[in-house]
Parts: sequence; C-alpha cells; structure tokens
Amino acid sequence: MTDIRQPAVADQFYPETKAECEELLNKLFSNVADNVKFTEFKTAFVASNDKLHGVVVPHAGWVYSGEIATYAYDLIKFYIDNKMSKTDKVFKKIILIGPNHTVSTTKAVVDTNDYWETPLGKIKLFKPEFECSSFVYDDEPHLEEHNLEVQIPFIQHIFKDINPNIEILPIILGEPSI
Repeated sequence: MTDIRQPAVADQFYPETKAECEELLNKLFSNVADNVKFTEFKTAFVASNDKLHGVVVPHAGWVYSGEIATYAYDLIKFYIDNKMSKTDKVFKKIILIGPNHTVSTTKAVVDTNDYWETPLGKIKLFKPEFECSSFVYDDEPHLEEHNLEVQIPFIQHIFKDINPNIEILPIILGEPSI
C-alpha cells in the first residue's frame, strides 16, 4: 500500500488548485526574472568558483514570503542551468529541514509516507536507512505542519524540466533537550 501525505495547508498558505499554483508560480518567477540586480548577482555567483550547497527559504504563506522564496529557488535553477554539466544536472534527492510548529518533540522527525501530494501532483520521499538517537520516523508531526509543504510546489516547478522524478527527505526539527 502506498502512503500519501495529503496537502494540509493548500488554500491557506498557497493556492489550492493546480492552475492557481502554476499561475502564481509563473508570475513570481517572472517578477524575479525582471529584477536586474538579482540577475547580476546570479551571474556573478555562477561565474565565481563558489558552489551552491543549499538555501535558507522562508516558510510563511506565499502571500507573505512567496516572492522571497522564489528568489532562492530561482537561484537554484539558474545555478543548475548555467554552472552544471548535463550529467551533473540530474539532481536526485533534496533534503528539506524545517522547524516544528504543531507537535512537541525533542527529536528530528523523518516522515514515513511514500509520497507527499500538492496541487501540482505527487513527489516521492526517499527513506535513508540510518539509526541515530536524535532522529525518529513519525508521520504525525508532518501531518498539519506547513513549513516544508509550502516548499514542495516550488521544487516541483523548478525540477519539472530538470528531473521530474526528484525525491525529497522532509525532516522536522524539534526542540532539543538539554
């Protein structure tokens, strides 16, 4: 049986339908593309020897943080398109780490579903096999949590042409015990 995490905050934090999501994402990415200073920054970054290992992205509703999140995802896409060789462009996995807002835990919590669904479709989760006392496998903290869910449509949007089979590992960080 395939377990699928259904969207918990579509129509609250981002659009509820595929058409609305695509329309807003296209608008956000178009606005970012029109920013001359950001284009200069991306071009300079790609021309440098710096590597892009990750980004920090806001996780509020798109009406509040969607434009800023778009800058981060546009940088990733620009980096992939302009810095990486065709064979290196096959990103296979993305690790998402976000704060906990819904369920009290002192551990880092890895979701156990097979897929997460958004209005743009399903995205597969990869499940690393590791044992660490700081990590637990549990769906509950992810069920109503918005912070990682609002990232998924951005990932689906930028990877639809690069690798539509991209996989994610969503991890929620709890409050560490001292």
